[in-house]
Order: sequence, then C-alpha cells, then structure tokens
Amino acid sequence: MRIKELLYVLVPVLMLCLQSCNLDNVSRSQNGLVFCVNANVSLLDPQSSEVNVTSATIAKNVFNRLIAYNSEKNQFVSEIATSWHISENRKTYTFKLNPRVTFHTTKWFTPTRNLNADDVIFSFQRLMNYSRNQPRTVRHPARSDSDEELETEEQALIEEIDNVNYKYLLQLRKVVKKIKKIDNNTVSFTLTNNSANFLSLLASPNSVILSKEYFDSLASDPLREELFANNIIGTGPFQLVSHKYNDYIKLRRNPNYWQDPTKPYLDRLVIDITPNQAKRMNKILTDECQIASQPSKTAMDLHQKIQDNFDYIESQNTESTVFYLNTARNPLKNIELRRALAFAFNKDLYRRVIYGDTGEPANDLFPFSVKYQLNSSFVFSYNVANAQNFIERYKRAHNVTTVPTLTIWIEQSNSKLGYNSARIGQLIKRDLKKIGIQCNIIEMSEKSIKNLLPYQGYDIIVAQQPFSRLLPLYRLYHNFACNSRNKPARSNYSSYCSQELSEAISNIQYAPLELDLSEEYNRIQELLLLSVPFIPIAYNSDTFIYNKDITTLKSLLVNGFDFSETKFREVE
Repeated sequence: MRIKELLYVLVPVLMLCLQSCNLDNVSRSQNGLVFCVNANVSLLDPQSSEVNVTSATIAKNVFNRLIAYNSEKNQFVSEIATSWHISENRKTYTFKLNPRVTFHTTKWFTPTRNLNADDVIFSFQRLMNYSRNQPRTVRHPARSDSDEELETEEQALIEEIDNVNYKYLLQLRKVVKKIKKIDNNTVSFTLTNNSANFLSLLASPNSVILSKEYFDSLASDPLREELFANNIIGTGPFQLVSHKYNDYIKLRRNPNYWQDPTKPYLDRLVIDITPNQAKRMNKILTDECQIASQPSKTAMDLHQKIQDNFDYIESQNTESTVFYLNTARNPLKNIELRRALAFAFNKDLYRRVIYGDTGEPANDLFPFSVKYQLNSSFVFSYNVANAQNFIERYKRAHNVTTVPTLTIWIEQSNSKLGYNSARIGQLIKRDLKKIGIQCNIIEMSEKSIKNLLPYQGYDIIVAQQPFSRLLPLYRLYHNFACNSRNKPARSNYSSYCSQELSEAISNIQYAPLELDLSEEYNRIQELLLLSVPFIPIAYNSDTFIYNKDITTLKSLLVNGFDFSETKFREVE
C-alpha cells in the first residue's frame, strides 16, 4: 500500500482514537448491544429479503426454524420441532412440534394461541410460492404441477431474482410434494424423492416459521404484504420494536421466550446500518456500537490501544472480485485468448488495492481451496510469459498480427472496503498493455450492466460478488445458469453454457455439509480450467471486530450472529 493511501486510512482512525472517550470506562446503557453492519435489507422478513449479514442476524434472533444445524456437533438439532421421524423410503418426514412455542406480542399484534401445524404449513407454502414479479411485495400464486410452466417460471426467477436465494426456493419446490397437518402439533412433508439434502433446506435462514394468525389479521389492509414483511412477528429471543430503512433495526428482549426464560441476557439489540467503513470504525471506537462488520484491519493492527480492547472474528463468507469473459463474442470465443488473460493480471496487486491486508489473490478458479484442498495444479497465477505464449497461439490460429481491442465494463464503485472502479480500470489497462492488448474501459452501475447485457456489447465484465465457503456452488450455479435450450440467464455474464458443468454443480449443490466433496470440487474446477469462462481475481473474508467485554458471541455458518447468549463481562 502506498504511503498516501495508508495515511488516508490511518489518519481519520487515529484522530478518532484521540477524540474518543476512555475505552476502559465506556458504559452500556440499558444492558444493550449495538451491531454496526455494512449491509441493508429491503424487507425484514427473511423469506423475502436479501441474503446477507443483516438478514441472517434477523433470522436467527427474531425467528426460529423447525431444526437448526449445529456445526460444533456436526448434526441437525431441534428448534421448534422436538423430534422428527423419517420413513423407510426416506420420502416422508414427520415433525412433532413443541406446543409451548409462543409468537411475539407487540403494539401491532397480540397472538391468541401458540404456534401450531397451521403456521408451519402456511410458512412453507408461502416460501415455496414466493415470487418477486412486483418489487417490495410478496405474492402467493397458485402452484402449477406443469413441468413446462415450472421450467418457464424457473427461468424467470433465475433472470429476475438477484439477492434472494432463488435456487433454494426452487429446490424446495421440487423436493416437497405435499405438506400435511396430522394434528395441531404434528406435520408431515412428503417428498418427490429421497432427497439427502432436505434437512439442510429446513435449517436454512429462509425457513423461518411465521404466524398465520398475524397474516390473516391483516387481510383487510391494502398494505398487507409490506406490513407483514416489515412489521415482523417471530418466536425468537428478540422481538422488533421499530426500524428505519437504511438506518437501524431496534429489537428488545422477548419477555416470553419459550425456549429458555432466562434468555436472552441482553435487554436490547440494535442493528445499526452504516455502509461507510470509516463511520463504523468511529462508532465502535466511541462505543456507539460494540461489534462491527468489515473493519479496517491495517488501522487496528497499528494501534496498541485498539488491540488491547478489541478482537476479530472471520466468517465463512467471502467477497470476490471477478472478471467474466464473454465466451459468446469474438475474440474471447477463442479459448487460447481466454487462457492468455487468465495469466495476464497481477492478482496480488488487485488484492492489495481492493482489500488491503485482509484479502487474498484468487489463483485457482474459485476461492475455496482452504476448505476443499483442491488440486494445486489448477492454478492461473500471474505470468506474463505464459500469457504471451497463448496470445501467439491465438494469432497463428487466426493468421493475425494483433488482438482486437477489448471492451470492458466495470461495475461502478460501491461502499465495500477499497473497491474503486476507476483504479481497477487503470490496473487492467496496464496489465493488458504488457501483453499487447488495447482496451476500452466503461464504468457503469450494476443496473445498467443488467439492462444492457442482452446486447452483448462487452468482452469482459468486472464485478464483486459474494461467495460462501460452506455453500460455494450456489454462486457458481448462479454464474452459469442456462435454460433447457442452452440459452444463458441474465446472471450468466460469461454467456457460457455447459450441460456437463451444470450437472456436476447440481449433483452436489445441496449435499450434506459433513460430506467430503474434494473429488467433486476438483472435477468442477477441472471443467472450469478447460473453458475459462471467468477469472476470480481476489477475495476477502467477511470480518468482524468486537469489544472484548462481550462474552459468548456465536457466529453463524451463513454469516450473522446469534445474540441469545451474549452478555457483557462483569466489571471486577
């Protein structure tokens, strides 16, 4: 990092350290905790919202699911369901519900009964029939059993839904054939096949159980769907008090928490939405929040006072900067030229510019080698000589002396860390010039890219996208989604369709988390190596800084935190 850039990061932070109150004597009024996050949600209901740290935290602290996955025990455990039975053919799952589960009582809703089978059936029918044809609303269309209509709907969802986990919704619809109420406290799911991943679907943050009584009480309100999705009612340890879009979500202790009346230990929990990194640093240093996402690690490491009072957690999620190569358009239809580009970019420099000292260069074709121990031969490291050799092969094959000028669309700057589209464009021009390629750089918004995508006016798209180390194939499926006619979806920036790749991904898309899938992942990586439809450049794990006075801080597999057992260390 250059001196000027380092000072840009450090000076504001060090000034704040000098100006902030004594970190040894901060007070937490009202036994509350403030969690400063960099990600907003358009709707509070986890069935309808984006998949990010904020929605995952809401899902865990305001709601419950039938079951959960315990990563320490490496098994599924009970939440609302006290037990479950699986039939011999593994096509019927029967769940016994805890009759003591109560919904929240708030100023906008007072339940008259405990949770029962009607709520479970309502929640999953609503989830499986989810559609986003109308922004910021949730519709409940009748389910169609027509395979042709389902395929058409799946393609529409793939093209329109970006943030909601559409693949999960479609998978649930395909797996579940029927949901049946046995009695008030018993419900059964009949599956279309003996799906090994059904319990994983139920443990997803999307699979929260909602109140049918609350939904029915809003029947006469014209804003029914928006009220239901924002003035949320759950069964979890915290309940909603108020919220302001793009500002805050205020929660308080659920006084009637059914699972353990002694929990949660906190009286209030506030999710403070602060996209700007410097402002989040300011708030945590002045004790306006006690935990924050994506801190400036460089600044933290260089100040001893901060090191003494704060600690880090690294999540299983990553943010990746990716170059998508348009395989449907010349000249990048040519595999030799795509392979040349795979060696052309100095990924370590991009990593330092975008993510600072918290990032890693992505030298394999997707950044999961830490968990899956991928074959070390599957790498495209920075090597100008290799890039030039492939370019010469391209020139000989096409009997040309130069490579056509490339058009590169770069997603414009956002608030995450040091991502800067103009700076990235400069680096790309420099690297391509070294191997004799000229380029035109066009910066545009994510929305503009999606709108112009069908016109195929680009050779490369540069974008940032989230990946999960625990469910990495979700994003890969999204990247290479195609319909039955081998036409790429709008999420497929590379315009690359391969039935073999799609089948390899789909076969283990929702495989149980405990399975060793190294061989399968190596096969997928090999297929990507042969075709090079995209080039991961660098990635950065989501990190969180928290005050050391906080005890029992549980991070979630899908990002976010469970604050049900969190409290502050007592002052001696």
